[in-house]
Amino acid sequence: MSFTTEVKRELIQINTEQLPELAALIRMNGTIQIKNKKFALKVRLYLGDLARKVYSLIKKEFQLEIQIIVRKDHYFDNRHNIYELFLPPQPGLDDFLFQLGFVDENKRIIFKVKEEIVNDRLYQRAYLRGAFLGGGSVNNPNSEYHL
Repeated sequence: MSFTTEVKRELIQINTEQLPELAALIRMNGTIQIKNKKFALKVRLYLGDLARKVYSLIKKEFQLEIQIIVRKDHYFDNRHNIYELFLPPQPGLDDFLFQLGFVDENKRIIFKVKEEIVNDRLYQRAYLRGAFLGGGSVNNPNSEYHL
């Protein structure tokens, strides 16, 4: 297991300020789709623990329907699971996207981070944690330097 995966597994255990974390994670690994003039959302994750956390949080806080697809990826002869969480068009999805800062009250897509997150130190930390979980990497400080 890589050092990055170890760090991510440790960060997944943190359960504070989860909405800003979720917002960053979806911004990094999510795709908002428009189907028949209604929003849908697909989130692609590479760690099972993280997929379970996102699934549980969305179910608990928003009671939204989520479809889970697990795919096998053969990347450089290594087998990895890819977890795709799909939220189809449904009542409540617009509010979910609004609360996370992806759409405004008129259902227009927003391309910037929510002011509430930018102005709160704890939310900033949670947002950075989510961004790292979604697409970050880190080198072991005890290993040899490399480019």
